[in-house]
Amino acid sequence: MPSNKKVSFALELGAYYVGNYALEATLPPGLKSENIDYGPSITPQLKEQYFKYISSDIDTAIADLNTEINQAITDINKSIESFKFYPVLKLTIGFRALEFKK
Repeated sequence: MPSNKKVSFALELGAYYVGNYALEATLPPGLKSENIDYGPSITPQLKEQYFKYISSDIDTAIADLNTEINQAITDINKSIESFKFYPVLKLTIGFRALEFKK
């Protein structure tokens, strides 16, 4: 802080190096057709009946979802691969709030 000024300014220009990084995504391990809660009004016999019809559809939908997520993550990783440096512009404003006498 200059002694004869009440306000000072500083400007910094540079870049941050972030290096190589990659995003990953995983679905929750409990996301399976066996873990569906059909509610208290469904008897075990009805649950077995419904489970036969929809379990393969649910497992297929979960596999498709996982494939789509992995493809999107791969695309994002390819897009951010070249961004290893981020520009930084920093403006600092300082002011003298107190003055101490010698």
